[in-house]
Amino acid sequence: MTIWQDLVTGMTQSISGVLIAQIVLIAVAAWLLGQVLSWRMPRLFVGRARRNLSAARRETLFKLIGGATHAVVYIIAILMILSLFFPGGNVLTALGLISAGVAFAARPFFSDVISGIALLFDDHYSVGEKVQLLDVSGYIEDVQLRYTYIRGDGGELLIVPNGEVRLIRNFSRSAFSLASVQVTVPREQVATTLSILRKVAAQFYAESDNIVEEPLVLSESGLLSTETLLTVKVKAEYGHGAKVRTHLITRIHKALGEQSISATPEPTPERATVPINTAEVRAALRKKGDL
Repeated sequence: MTIWQDLVTGMTQSISGVLIAQIVLIAVAAWLLGQVLSWRMPRLFVGRARRNLSAARRETLFKLIGGATHAVVYIIAILMILSLFFPGGNVLTALGLISAGVAFAARPFFSDVISGIALLFDDHYSVGEKVQLLDVSGYIEDVQLRYTYIRGDGGELLIVPNGEVRLIRNFSRSAFSLASVQVTVPREQVATTLSILRKVAAQFYAESDNIVEEPLVLSESGLLSTETLLTVKVKAEYGHGAKVRTHLITRIHKALGEQSISATPEPTPERATVPINTAEVRAALRKKGDL
């Protein structure tokens, strides 16, 4: 406690008009230097590796390096201001005590900043990519030292602390997009439908440039019933899944229609229908007095 009292006493006794002017001068100089260096440093470092970086990665590094430069300049300015109050080696003592208190109270802050610095070296995601961080998904709009800003699918802005990110799901770097189509047919028409689906899938694969490998026609569940669910499993190039699926559905409908095969929806509890004995219902209602 004596050390803290000495520090506070030294600061209050040292305050004067000249000292205040020096503090203001250092603060203004730090702000101006931070603005200049945060503009120059990203161009200096990223410019050398321009050929090896994508546009999204360059934009991400620009933001991160700019934020890191600001932080370094402000830390140096704080040290310079402390040196005005504590000449000589006393500034190290003051810095140690203040740092210990700040580090304990601001652990989440430093965790976010350290994670942000790690993003400088780890190319896990970049501005413009679609990702899922924690339970949040959307497009990366901005990456800073403390936070990653994500634009959600509904248009909302989501802010994720960098220190909280443990699992990253990057959709934009997927090897493919699924464009599978499922068809439910009566068991009597399974063999005919399989032949038609294989023919359509092979022809579609030969004509399309957006499919990465030959489609498969199979029953994923393997369940034997009065109706069978067949799947045409298609892997399209990333970002083309919806387009490929739409064209494939059109072709399958046309091919099945030409053979008079009607695809039926897979039975679910929401769509299930239960036969009702009308006579029993009316008798129950009469007994209850509602009829």
